[in-house]
Amino acid sequence: MEFETILMTIADGVAQVTLNRPQTRNALSSRMRAEITAAVVLAAAEAR
Repeated sequence: MEFETILMTIADGVAQVTLNRPQTRNALSSRMRAEITAAVVLAAAEAR
C-alpha cells in the first residue's frame, strides 16, 4: 500500500511507521491520521 504522509515498513514481525511531512514539521492532518489507522490495520493483518 502506498502512503503520502507516512512511511511504513514491516520486517521480522515488526511494523515501523514514520511520519513523513517535514514541510509541516510532521503536524497531524486528517489524511495522516487516516493513513496511520490504515497502517495499523495492515500491520494487524500481517500478524495473522
